[in-house]
Amino acid sequence: MKTWYETAKSSYWTSLSEVKQTYINTSILKDSQVVFNIKGNSYRLIVKFNYEKQYFFFVNKEDLKTKNTAS
Repeated sequence: MKTWYETAKSSYWTSLSEVKQTYINTSILKDSQVVFNIKGNSYRLIVKFNYEKQYFFFVNKEDLKTKNTAS
C-alpha cells in the first residue's frame, strides 16, 4: 500500500488510460473510481480520482486474504 501511495502521489495522471500505463490490472467503476489489486490480489483498493484537480481519495480497502479465510 505504501508503494502504491507513493507512486500515485508522485504521478500526474489525467485519465484512466494513464493510470493503466502504470497499473495494467486496474478496473474502472462508475464515477471516476478505480480498483487496484495490491500485493498479488491480497488487497483490493478502490480509489476515486479527480484528474482535473489532481487529487484522489480512498473509497474502500478490502483485505481479501482475511475475507477468503473467514468462512
